[in-house]
Amino acid sequence: MDDDELSRIKARKLAEMKQRIEQDKAQKQEEEQYEALIGARRNQLLKEILAPSGKKYLGRIRTSKPELARTIEDTLILIVSRGRLMGKVDELAIKVLERRIERKEPSITIARRGEDPLTLGNNE
Repeated sequence: MDDDELSRIKARKLAEMKQRIEQDKAQKQEEEQYEALIGARRNQLLKEILAPSGKKYLGRIRTSKPELARTIEDTLILIVSRGRLMGKVDELAIKVLERRIERKEPSITIARRGEDPLTLGNNE
């Protein structure tokens, strides 16, 4: 191989690499735009279905348990997409949904003066 042929091969390989990098950048940009669009639509839908008390409570959950908040949001969106939601979602409805997702049973604590409390129900 002579120097001319070697330089042509190097130039061709460099051009291919540049093209691949540009394609990757374009694909990444498209994915980011798609994610932003989905996020915006998701936020708009949640604004429409949440009552102020529900929005506030979900915000409190989001600060302490972001995964749980995301699961609750996904569940609410699924319910809306199936047409099974009537009215706005308030704090109480989100608490019920939260308990179902975390599989918590209601518990009752009985405390008598001078004795250790006795818990009935969820014994965790």
